[in-house]
Amino acid sequence: MQESSSFNKMQQDFAIHDTLTGAYSRALLDEQFPDEIERCSRYGIPLSLCLIDIDYFKSINDAYGHMRGDQVLKTFVNRLNSLMRKSDILFRYGGDEFVLLMMNTHKEQALYLSSRLLDKIRMVPFSGEPPLNISLSIGVASFPDDALSAEDMFNIADQRCYEAKRRGRGQVVGETSKFKNDIVFNKMSRLIERDEAISKLNSFLELLPENGRGVLSVIGPKGSGRTSFLSKVESAAKMGNFEVLFLTAKYELKSKAYGLFIDVQNEEFDFSKFNTEEFEDLISKKIENQKKSGFIVVLDNLAFVDHATLNLLRNCIIGKKLPCFGLVYSSEPDTVRNFEYLDVQLMDTIYIKPFSPKGVNIFIRSVLSWDPPADFLDWLYTQTMGYPKLLSESLSYLIENGTIKKNGEHKWLVEPNYSAIKLDKRLNKFGKMPQNNLPAYLTDFIGRETEISQISMLLDRSRLITLVGPGGIGKTRLALQVASMRLHDFEDGVFFVSLASVTKPDLVISTIAKAMDIVETSGQSILDAMKSALKDKHRLIILDNFEQVIAAAPMIAELLAYARLVTVMVTSREALHVSGEHVFNVPPLAIPELEQGDSLEKMMQQAAIALFVSRAQAVQYNFVLTKENIGLVAELCARLDGIPLAIELAASNVGRISLAEMLEQSRNRLKWLNNGPRDMPSRHQTLRSTIEWGYSLLNEDEQKLFVGLGVFVGSFTKDAVEKIMGEELNLTVSTEECLFSLLDKSLIKNVTKSLSQEEYCFEMLETIHEFALERLQSSGKKTALERKHAYYYKSLVEEVAENMSGPEQYMYLNRLEHSYLNILAAIEWARKNGEIELEVDLAVGLGAYWELRGRWSEGILIMNGIVKRYTGSLKSRKFAMIYHWLGRLVQLEGDCDKSIKLLNTGLEISKMNNDSIGEAFILHKLGWGYYVYADQSRIDDLWNRSLSLFRETDYKQGVVLILQDLCYVKYYEGDFKLVEKYSNESLKICKQLGDKRGISTALNRLGRLARGKGNYEHAERLFKEHLIVCEELKDKTGKVGTLKCLGELARSQRNFSMATEYYKECLKLAQEMGYKSFVASSLKDLGEIARCQGEFKLAKELYDESLAISLEANDNGETMWIYRNMAELEMYQGNYDKAREMYKKSLEVFFKYNQRNALFSMLILGGVAALAAYGGKIIDAAKLFGTADKLFESVGKLVSKDDADDYRRRFVEVQASLDIEDFNTAWTEGRYMPLENAMKSAMQHVSSNS
Repeated sequence: MQESSSFNKMQQDFAIHDTLTGAYSRALLDEQFPDEIERCSRYGIPLSLCLIDIDYFKSINDAYGHMRGDQVLKTFVNRLNSLMRKSDILFRYGGDEFVLLMMNTHKEQALYLSSRLLDKIRMVPFSGEPPLNISLSIGVASFPDDALSAEDMFNIADQRCYEAKRRGRGQVVGETSKFKNDIVFNKMSRLIERDEAISKLNSFLELLPENGRGVLSVIGPKGSGRTSFLSKVESAAKMGNFEVLFLTAKYELKSKAYGLFIDVQNEEFDFSKFNTEEFEDLISKKIENQKKSGFIVVLDNLAFVDHATLNLLRNCIIGKKLPCFGLVYSSEPDTVRNFEYLDVQLMDTIYIKPFSPKGVNIFIRSVLSWDPPADFLDWLYTQTMGYPKLLSESLSYLIENGTIKKNGEHKWLVEPNYSAIKLDKRLNKFGKMPQNNLPAYLTDFIGRETEISQISMLLDRSRLITLVGPGGIGKTRLALQVASMRLHDFEDGVFFVSLASVTKPDLVISTIAKAMDIVETSGQSILDAMKSALKDKHRLIILDNFEQVIAAAPMIAELLAYARLVTVMVTSREALHVSGEHVFNVPPLAIPELEQGDSLEKMMQQAAIALFVSRAQAVQYNFVLTKENIGLVAELCARLDGIPLAIELAASNVGRISLAEMLEQSRNRLKWLNNGPRDMPSRHQTLRSTIEWGYSLLNEDEQKLFVGLGVFVGSFTKDAVEKIMGEELNLTVSTEECLFSLLDKSLIKNVTKSLSQEEYCFEMLETIHEFALERLQSSGKKTALERKHAYYYKSLVEEVAENMSGPEQYMYLNRLEHSYLNILAAIEWARKNGEIELEVDLAVGLGAYWELRGRWSEGILIMNGIVKRYTGSLKSRKFAMIYHWLGRLVQLEGDCDKSIKLLNTGLEISKMNNDSIGEAFILHKLGWGYYVYADQSRIDDLWNRSLSLFRETDYKQGVVLILQDLCYVKYYEGDFKLVEKYSNESLKICKQLGDKRGISTALNRLGRLARGKGNYEHAERLFKEHLIVCEELKDKTGKVGTLKCLGELARSQRNFSMATEYYKECLKLAQEMGYKSFVASSLKDLGEIARCQGEFKLAKELYDESLAISLEANDNGETMWIYRNMAELEMYQGNYDKAREMYKKSLEVFFKYNQRNALFSMLILGGVAALAAYGGKIIDAAKLFGTADKLFESVGKLVSKDDADDYRRRFVEVQASLDIEDFNTAWTEGRYMPLENAMKSAMQHVSSNS
């Protein structure tokens, strides 16, 4: 951004930039703006100021939170910086208000530039969750035309910004309204010549109660008075005793589920927390309680209604819950949205037309009380074509600029030069539609907001854009949608050229010329004729289906080199590969993943689902998305890869087969997706013909490799293709060359996330893969390729296992991630073909992956099958490791009894094979089984035996494993010396191995040590370092534990908001993984926050839920803590008997499983001491505090501030209740009492009074 000279002299003592958005600050504006005005005055330079207000910004904050609001502000500033001129300067004035200074700019130019900015901002959605469309209200004031001082200029711009909002927002105002008391555009003035429409309206309202359902459409072009007529509908319906809800749809609300409901300001209805389930109940009660005739929704501008609202309204119309429901909506004549296909008895349409010349005269008489001269009337009609909105704006403009002047009461004079005024240019409203031949579709365009935004930005900086993607992905519709939205940006028009029927590259240029009526002249080639015709034209040309004439690409480049204002947008299955080309890969529609708790409205905003519903309703009018069928629709769209053509073909079958049958048949998509509309190209009438069209354009080598790729499942690497296919297919060119040719032709897609060429990774859409697999089965190559495929992935699994603790473990884990589905396919192939050793090797190789990535149930399912098939017949080392991993995964899911049995079986097999390393691993997992049971002595024994075996065999990775887990248990025992010793030893070994995960886990243990010593900032830093590595490695098990550490750290310092975020993230991840222990733990910790904040009811609910899960998982350590926390909750509320009961249950678990948790012991001794004091046993309480204080010295830094405050308060109360000597005696006795005796004393106290 370049600034004027005065802005280069900046002081050091005030902020220059707004910290949030990066725009210049208000302080800088206040300081420099008056100086800038003075400079402009001195040199006679114009200056314009735009005051910009983001419309409905408060609604964004209210609906999505301030973080989303801040994100919108930052995106807005970034986008504005990219759109404005380098000489313009942007300031943030405050909140959602901004000031844009336009240097050396007259008002007329400023108005034009501001309107362009507004259009650009409004057209492209703001990315984020959810995507949002933003509009602006802009007030413009100029020096010297409007004001001569900075203050006056700002005030005028402020008034005009307010006027823009008053007029309905989303516009630029550059004039201050005059004659406010003389010109009144009332609603009645716009009902001129509406007698027939009013008659139809009255008939509709009269018949609605009798029919129960009714739909009335109000159709008219923009500016014809549709909105004014809907106001008449509202007032007439209310007079007819109907309850009425008036909704105004806006473009910026289209991507927000029920956005127009939430946005509505209505005293009768509060939609701030919109709930679809309660909507009809709310209406029914209101109709019944107020004895209304029925309920009518009046909806302005149907084109901008979100899909969730459309679904809701359709449900209301065809449902039976409401006694009487009517819908009155407005739309433009060419909109493809309507409700006319619904089977409703009462259905009518009102057509709103512009005024006739006579109507224009009546309109002027109505608002100005004046009969204008006939010549002026004819001129005004020609200029406005009788559109009421344009008439109002034209009269306002003519009065404000003095063309029409007041000449006494109800008398006006017209300046003779009025006929020279071109209102279309002055008001920027009535410009002619640019020349175009864009086809009009009969179906609504759905979704693709992000793609439209990205392509639109490409159009601003590139003159050759190629939309690339496989057949049926929606390239043509997307290109046409972008073109229609950018139509007014190309003065010489937009032209669509279909090349579907052109098979010879030589005919491409003549086909383009024909579409634009360019004719060949004598002595001149058609290419030269087109160059001449387009030389000075600012035009957009869309070339559709270029893949079959790809050899013509150089001619397009030659044309663009000569016609410098022409832009070409191409749709093709492969790129043109010419200079200056920008390739945009058109993705499938986002595939919806229906998660528990997802609302109907959230899913309805998914483009894939909205497309299915829209097309389904075209063939079955009463199809409505409901809670019962949303899951089926979402899964079907996912099975169809989000391919628009496939979704539309599936939707065309609604009514013929059920959704469940479609899902069943979706595995044979190519056989039943064959019901496309007859007006579509033949290659798009069935899914098979669409894919066959692309396949037929391949050469022989490409066809061979394409068919061979059918052996893969999911993603595959270049290395896999070369090693499996290389010798088998006998290609005449290299496998790599052929593979990348298929990529260029959109039959596979590159899903590589790293830049390493050795790990290029590809995928086929499932629909295309099904076609390839069909061809593979009939090729005779399937059996040989499947064997090579299985053994390739065996070698991959072995290579990964060897490198899992090395410096490249991230890369190797990613290899497993990319190859996972192929490895599962290899396991299944091995099972079916009796390759037992191969099956076992592959499953064992996935063990660590299943644990880290949280895919426990998948691993259990596969390994259970192996155990059932081969138990008794197989006794190998690898088979023992099946038990090892199966036992571990079962334990993580919460079944510790089964886990221990499995692990012991594996231990026997390992010992039988003299496999010391295998034995050590299984002993380690057995330790974790007993950890859940809280059997500390057995854990110590198992892990020390495991550590000895690992040391004896010099297996350093195993030594690290045991040392780090010993750190974990010693931390809770308060033995920080051992924690430090083991952490440092494991860290040293990990550095020698280059084990990144091991290093980060060691840092986690040192973080716990830092917390135990009270160094909280250092602890947080170490935890976050570990979290980063867990996220890089996608180590979900490690991530859950670290999120808990961060939550505990934040809660201990009373940072409840941050702690809640960590615990909720931990809870969500644990629930996804099925990690019951951490689900229980997270709920318990959230309960602790609720307890400390006085939300006792919520705390109890969370504790109860946590306890149920903990008992189900047999997690005794967690159960012990939950009972202790429940006791504290009762203590807070003065329920001492209930508290005693909970303390007793907690201590029973402690003693039963030989717990040695020092932090727990300290806190429960303090709690029971307080309970003893309340019961009058002050001496006993002092003794318990003596033991607890000794523990506090070692683990006190782990105690949260709230628990520490409670502890100290209780201690002081007990101390104050005794003479100092008596207290000191009892306290000292307790301090030297063995911990086991003190815990027994506490148990006796809670038991004797129970």
